[in-house]
Amino acid sequence: MSENQNYHRRLALTQCTEFSSPLRRPSAGKTDGTAIPDVPVLPTTLFRLEKLLAEDAVDLNAVGVVVRSDLGLVVHLLRLSDGEEFEPFGVLPSIEEIVVQLGLDRLRMLIASIPVLSQHPSGEVGINVCARFWMHSHLIALIAEELAVSEAEVTPADAYLAGLLHQIGRLPILLGWRIPEFEASNLKELGYALARAWNLPSTLASVIRGHEEAIESLPSYTLWKIAGSATEWVQLMEMMLAGGHDIS
Repeated sequence: MSENQNYHRRLALTQCTEFSSPLRRPSAGKTDGTAIPDVPVLPTTLFRLEKLLAEDAVDLNAVGVVVRSDLGLVVHLLRLSDGEEFEPFGVLPSIEEIVVQLGLDRLRMLIASIPVLSQHPSGEVGINVCARFWMHSHLIALIAEELAVSEAEVTPADAYLAGLLHQIGRLPILLGWRIPEFEASNLKELGYALARAWNLPSTLASVIRGHEEAIESLPSYTLWKIAGSATEWVQLMEMMLAGGHDIS
């Protein structure tokens, strides 16, 4: 098994990511000394989850659908699951399975500890731009999931995660973060640095970095191609809807 196929995460920094109760959050990732702020969740995600989790009989399928739609919450769950053993249905861990393993009580604790996208250095305009990127990434993920149906090397769930997260290099700019060590980096390298600092799966980190990294592994390369094709579809749709203006 090649390095990019190794399901154990390549560590940029040792982080605490235990599932044991009580919930222990992973410490903030760092890139050469600079602490990375927590990725926020959308207010709408928080509202929908609070409503679902308040039910007497919680619908885990509905919870999973909401959780996997939010880029920020997915990042937190992947970080929290680092080092856990999951049934290898694909090359990446399943968000739904992470939710089940975590349990409702610890999921509530996690949600309560994550910042909500309600403030931004640029005010309401910055919040709206970030919310649009969250939706943009979710749409890419959904299309990637459909494109992967006929692929043998990866599952649709793998492709969904690749589509959702392969542009995370934009997060520091969108959220107003200052990471001096990487201000001169291109977005792919910045995304790769974030993926390593957050201990994201190595296959996913390869997809985020792009062609030169992903080509070393067939699953990574397949996911990279699918994510790229899905992005092109979304950008075309956004251009048509916005009269020629897209998010990129």
